[in-house]
Amino acid sequence: MFYFVPIGDQAYALGNYKLALACYQHAVKLAPGSDRDLVTPYDCRPYTPPKKMVDSVALQNVQNDTIKVNPDMVEGNDPKTRWVIHRIAECYRLLHDYDNAELWYAQAVAKPDQRFPDAVYYYGVTLQNNARYVEAIVQYEAYQQGKDPETLEYRRATRNIGGCLNAQDSTRIKTEVIVTKLDS
Repeated sequence: MFYFVPIGDQAYALGNYKLALACYQHAVKLAPGSDRDLVTPYDCRPYTPPKKMVDSVALQNVQNDTIKVNPDMVEGNDPKTRWVIHRIAECYRLLHDYDNAELWYAQAVAKPDQRFPDAVYYYGVTLQNNARYVEAIVQYEAYQQGKDPETLEYRRATRNIGGCLNAQDSTRIKTEVIVTKLDS
């Protein structure tokens, strides 16, 4: 099962995050209760057109998603499993797939690893990119704890907290644009 990890590490080092993600996902074993439909990059699925009306059952399932309530989506807590969880989260973030990155960073924060000290910060970044600003501020503040205010990491988190507060500020939204012709 972990024989995919060295191949994934080589692909990650070369910047091929889709291949690295596919290799890493073969290395983890998902918990039997996880009802999340995971799609790997090279996985073939039949096309299903979007629904015309809001499906109340699907909306209820999204609101009651057990992954967000119970972050134990992956079985095991050994160092290799934690390494793979963190690498999967990084691959999704580097591919700009912030929805999946948010789920995997939740796993990574629940199972911390000293080899990835910035996991809490990047979890905040993914929450910020998914417009969940209050949760992102909480993660940035957790990242700042125990750090010297003069360090780059502390200032970076402070800047992102300011970005979240700016995004939440309703007075900065410009609603009306007036276009006038110039004299010529």
